[in-house]
Amino acid sequence: MLLFYGLSQLLKACLLVNDPSYPANSSVLSHGLSTRKRKKQGYLFLHDEVKTQRDGLYPHMLKKMFHMKQSPDEKYSMTLLLKQLPELRESFLLLKGEEVFIEGKRKGTHAFTFNASLLDRYHMTGERFEHILRESKFLHTPTVKEERQTIYIQCKNEPLHSTASPCGFI
Repeated sequence: MLLFYGLSQLLKACLLVNDPSYPANSSVLSHGLSTRKRKKQGYLFLHDEVKTQRDGLYPHMLKKMFHMKQSPDEKYSMTLLLKQLPELRESFLLLKGEEVFIEGKRKGTHAFTFNASLLDRYHMTGERFEHILRESKFLHTPTVKEERQTIYIQCKNEPLHSTASPCGFI
């Protein structure tokens, strides 16, 4: 509970930088997310869903901080949300036998490789993936090349950041 509300307050502080008039009205004071009030018989936490709402902190934050518009009533399963946490990788592997991350391999100090299924998982082309890497500014001038079942990522002029090893994408 403390972590949830602490992160909510952190989001509000970040939001104030982009929107000094927050909260301009009472519609943005709710969380902007909801779950089912009545749980089904045979309820499983990992199958529960979080649903976005039209108004509240979450959609307002997406709009003001990331210039994204969230469609109302979009649903996310707890499994999907928890798979985003690298710390739970081993738990998913043990409990469900699922490998959540696609591991990358470092090739020297300026390059690394991934299995091409990474692009399939995100429904992306190599060009789009390169564009996202360039925008992230995590890598210095990355180039992405696809060959057979492998994606090669080369960074020019500078080594990868130390936090990039080992590499992994969800």
